Amino acid sequence: MSHKRLPVFIVGLIMLASLTSCQNPANQPPTAPETPKLVLAGYVIDELGQYTAGQWVDGQWQAISGETDTFANTIVEHDGAIYAAGYTLTIGNTRTACMWIDGEQQPLPLPENAQDSIAKDICVINDHVLVAGYYSYTVTIEGYSTTKRDCGYWIDGSWQPATVPAGVARCYANGLAELNGSILMCGYSGSSAFLWTDGICTELERPDGYTYIAATQILVDDENVYCAGFLIDSSNYCKPCVWKNGIIEVYEVPDGMTDGYIDSIAIRDGEITAVGDSETTNDEGATLSMIPGYWKAGIWNPLTLAPGSSKGLATAIIVSENIITGYCMDGSGRNIPGFWKSGSWNAVSLPTEATHGIILDGLSVSGPVAATQDSPSSKLVVLTAGSYNREEAIMAANGKALVEDSSACYATGIAQYGDDVYFSGTATLDANSVGDPVYWKNGARVDLALPEDAWGDATDIQVVDTFVYVAGYITQHTESLPVDSPCVWINGTRTALTTGNTLGGQANRLAVVGGDVYISGYWIESTGDAGDTRTICFWKNSTRTDIESIAECPDEMVFGIASSGNDVYVCGSSADELGKLIPAYWKVSDPSLEMTTLDAGEATKAGCIDLLLANGSVHAVGTYHDATDGWMPAYWKDGVLSTLETEYSETNDYQVGISLALDGSDVYIAGMRSYSTEGEVPTLWKNGKLIALAGGNNYGSMLDIAIKRY
Repeated sequence: MSHKRLPVFIVGLIMLASLTSCQNPANQPPTAPETPKLVLAGYVIDELGQYTAGQWVDGQWQAISGETDTFANTIVEHDGAIYAAGYTLTIGNTRTACMWIDGEQQPLPLPENAQDSIAKDICVINDHVLVAGYYSYTVTIEGYSTTKRDCGYWIDGSWQPATVPAGVARCYANGLAELNGSILMCGYSGSSAFLWTDGICTELERPDGYTYIAATQILVDDENVYCAGFLIDSSNYCKPCVWKNGIIEVYEVPDGMTDGYIDSIAIRDGEITAVGDSETTNDEGATLSMIPGYWKAGIWNPLTLAPGSSKGLATAIIVSENIITGYCMDGSGRNIPGFWKSGSWNAVSLPTEATHGIILDGLSVSGPVAATQDSPSSKLVVLTAGSYNREEAIMAANGKALVEDSSACYATGIAQYGDDVYFSGTATLDANSVGDPVYWKNGARVDLALPEDAWGDATDIQVVDTFVYVAGYITQHTESLPVDSPCVWINGTRTALTTGNTLGGQANRLAVVGGDVYISGYWIESTGDAGDTRTICFWKNSTRTDIESIAECPDEMVFGIASSGNDVYVCGSSADELGKLIPAYWKVSDPSLEMTTLDAGEATKAGCIDLLLANGSVHAVGTYHDATDGWMPAYWKDGVLSTLETEYSETNDYQVGISLALDGSDVYIAGMRSYSTEGEVPTLWKNGKLIALAGGNNYGSMLDIAIKRY
């Protein structure tokens, strides 16, 4: 490349301008210091009940990474970066401790036996980042299993377990601090509170008359070590307390209040200041009132609630800014995040997708704060429908109830249309109801029409444009027994579907393809002591086509339907020349009804219940009967059989995969498995492995599953 020389007069002008702009540094005005930024850590909750951790930087929300529920408990600044500690929550409500650096998630390694873990505090000591936390695990002794909990801290990502006194099986670590280069950590086991100094454990003082004790916060000021926590007395009331150099002071709660909690401590105006709340609870433990405030030198000072709020909590203190962080609860029970500055409440804005949120920690940052992301991205939500405890509906998002309706008996199907989520199912609408077909749109129930003196079930739902399609059946008394009659509701109008005789049948699943409505199901050819003989069939725009007759069909067998482009498939079982029931599916959009069979190994009976075609592969779920283990849950990929994980197997058990959904390469399956003491249990599998569910999951089944990404 050639360079042209500038004319001499232009060079002179440039030099003159440069000289003119130069000033004597002594005469220049001083550079104004950069205004500190207020960084507040916490999380927000969206309409699907999903939690997203993040931070507000001068009021602007920034989400941090994580595809499932994320919770940030505490933050610290180090070398110009913002570190946050907390945990993620899986669909099975398993917590996994983690850390974020400028919003990017970092794993915190744990021993292989760890099952549930959480990070509680983060700090910088001797230029190292430390995170306090704990994890739980299961041990089996002489055939009995019990849960234990170990505590400790991570230093630069490496786990350091804490030593605890003999006999302590469950211990929590909650706070970290530094004194003259030594690492201090506080925690508790329930009956004892502890302070560790470079790994050496000291038990903190516990006054007489208290049954439970906890140290949850730690602070070092000069040479003084403060720990804060709470005590529970024999009446089950909670009293806040502070230890100074191991000596305890129990704080009083204000008149009319029963309980008090400390969430954070700091030194302000030379006095120990502990922020939290005072509460009133009833005999059942329900919180009736919850007033945010702080104890200064042991004296309670309430904070003003936001207008229209009934409850609130103070969570942390930023001394340099005279700020106390927290949240207030509005009249609808939603938490509004914000802070009190010099005692005045300031709400922070929520991102558009959030309905409420909480601030747990905060700090003032003098330098730049790296941006994370403006809103949650790539969130994974696993929607499930089913029932538990015999007749309580499951309509959940990542294991948390999405719809709460006391009339709901069970949910059977899921549909998504735009941002709307639909569930089909059955409810008891009055005291005389046996069960009524309904669906829910974003939690609002829609009752479906029934003939007089009939009851029924809605078994599946699809939504296309302005049309809501619901498959199901109604039940009416005849001269002998009640008879099921298959039907479909389109925008609430019911259309009966034909059967081959008067013994009835059911519509199970539906698909809308190219304007045509396909419904899978069966009708009963004959009944017998060994089981019904059923004819698998489908209806296209209400016209029935019979596929195959199946003898001794289990009551739980559902004949599913799937589509891929314009191709439609119905799945079930087919009898071979030896009378064995083999899993199969039929291409019903083709008049030839082309059948494909699946491998069932040595099983004498097997069935395909749901089907999904994606990325060139055929995925299917169902069940097969093993002479030793009974009915076992099954998954097929391209015809190859895999048995889903289950703890129990007996010849009279019925265990089955009922519905499946894909998320990338991950396969989620809903169904049921058997417990010897709890009957059939609603079950989720991910890639063939059980997903542990929270309590209340007995006597029922998962009937449908769907994936939502946003």
